[in-house]
Amino acid sequence: MKKKIIIGVGVLVVILIIVAMNAKFKGKAIEVKAEKVKKGEIKSIVSAPGRVSPKNDVNISSDIMGKLIKLNVREGDKVKRGDVISELDRTREEAAVEVARSSLLSAKASYEMKSTSFERTKKLYEKLLISKEEFEVGKTDFRMAELTVEER
Repeated sequence: MKKKIIIGVGVLVVILIIVAMNAKFKGKAIEVKAEKVKKGEIKSIVSAPGRVSPKNDVNISSDIMGKLIKLNVREGDKVKRGDVISELDRTREEAAVEVARSSLLSAKASYEMKSTSFERTKKLYEKLLISKEEFEVGKTDFRMAELTVEER
């Protein structure tokens, strides 16, 4: 029986606390604004000072030196692999190619002449009409002409 009285008093106390709290907050409702939902864009602009830096820095250089005669892109332009970024003056290189070509032709002509001369010298040596020293000189001249052509 004591238990029933204690439980009854406990329930009564809880009910009184709930009623008291309800009375305290009854007049203080939170004011809320409501709007109809509609589609639209949300624009959020932030203006702040800062520093922009690239993910990767790329150094562009040429394997050869020369005077720059044409620049095909500006800073900030997008380029792809294989795009021609700039052009260099090729006058010196073209002249050097011509000199090398002439030098090669000269070396080939010298080789042909030395080859013919060596064949004659070889035949004369086989017939014992010239000394071994003359044969060796002819052979060395021929070999030098051959190496000169290979070099160029």
